[in-house]
Amino acid sequence: YSPRGWEELVQFAVGEGIKLEHLEKVGLARKRGDGTHLDYFRGRVMFPIFSTSGRVVGFGARKLYEDDQMGKYINSPETPIYRKGRILYGLYQAKNSIIDRNLAILVEGYTDLITLFQAGIENTVGSSGTALTEDQIQLLGRYTKNITLVYDADSAGSSAMMRGLDLVIEGGLDVRVAELPPGHDPDSYVKKFGGEEFRKLINDALSFIDFKARTFQREGKFETPEGQAMAVRSIVQSIAKMKDELKQNFYIKEVAERYGIYENVLHRELDQWRPKLKRSVRTPVKYAEEAPLHEAPAAGPIPRKISRLSAAERDLLKLILEEDGKFIEEIFQHVTLEDFADEKVRALITTVRDHYSEKSTIDLNSLINETTDLEMKSVITDLILSRYEMTRSWIDLGVEVKEPSSEEIANAALTAIKKRSLEKQIEENQKKLKDAVERGKDAEPFTVLHDQLRQELKGIESKVFISHRGPL
Repeated sequence: YSPRGWEELVQFAVGEGIKLEHLEKVGLARKRGDGTHLDYFRGRVMFPIFSTSGRVVGFGARKLYEDDQMGKYINSPETPIYRKGRILYGLYQAKNSIIDRNLAILVEGYTDLITLFQAGIENTVGSSGTALTEDQIQLLGRYTKNITLVYDADSAGSSAMMRGLDLVIEGGLDVRVAELPPGHDPDSYVKKFGGEEFRKLINDALSFIDFKARTFQREGKFETPEGQAMAVRSIVQSIAKMKDELKQNFYIKEVAERYGIYENVLHRELDQWRPKLKRSVRTPVKYAEEAPLHEAPAAGPIPRKISRLSAAERDLLKLILEEDGKFIEEIFQHVTLEDFADEKVRALITTVRDHYSEKSTIDLNSLINETTDLEMKSVITDLILSRYEMTRSWIDLGVEVKEPSSEEIANAALTAIKKRSLEKQIEENQKKLKDAVERGKDAEPFTVLHDQLRQELKGIESKVFISHRGPL
């Protein structure tokens, strides 16, 4: 609670030796015309907003008194430590449950989230009443690939939900929509029907195609050929935002069967809406859990059979080759061959390591000549050539390329590889745990290992494997 007086916090802060300029900078106080300060939040219920590491970075506040002239809810303004579009309310408290359930439920308000949490539905985050942003989606993507948006028809409206759906799809995550009955938000629904009924609502959430189709149906779009074309085109535009081409094909097939349209017609429409190359390129070092490999443009007749390499493995190997093996010893202090899922990839890495052990550097010409396996030879050649081919292509298009440092690439790749390896270990251990329980054997060793692996997984995002060395 924030007291109703005009200077309650200001006076308390002065007594505690807190500088008023700091209160003003983080949005808790404002300066009057005469140079004195007054409290920004007055007579309101306060909702602390935490960063993912558990620090309070801002506040939401709900009015209590009818004579309060400001809005029903007000938030801390943008400050050096609080960027609304990069924060999700409740994520610090919810992230473990999100990982465990492999699902994030997104609601709008503070009280919605708190009511759900009290009902035992802890894998919930709030958008704090703001439109969903790309940064928020990337943030959620660290913990799960699955998001369910809770749609309150009386609140933001279908257009905002449509934009949110497309952003989530574009972010490489899977999205569903849980529709609330008219007249209800999550808070009122749980209070009336209980947490179990809300869970059923989540379990019955619609695919984005079903949600869009139902929304267009309500708006009468399917009553005319023009409306039908607009509705189907909108669905195809969402499918075009997917980064997974295989998934795109399955969704196109579903739309074709549902509306009796030839698949080739839908594919032509899809091609019109696929993302075009943008004029500025950012290269953040982030990897989706199952990131598809984006191959460099072909430079001649060299065969390119590198489907087994994940994006993280590719970048890690590429870094080792380009830096003449400089990072190889440090890298393999943190990963083992078992962390690489595919046998062929492990064989390739062994070849590179053996070469380095013998020569204490990476001699690219001799490495290629010594490699008898044609597929490995192709991969190594591709890794060597691709960076410079891509850079030339971007420069020819007038695009400024901002590349991360070698240490940033190594850390991001190691994080992705270790995360995938730990998730696989957890999955295998869970099978053994289930088998032990079913056979009546001692399950405690598997339970202990599960907790250890989970703890390691939770700390992997913030771990720095290789520290920045600065210029050589």
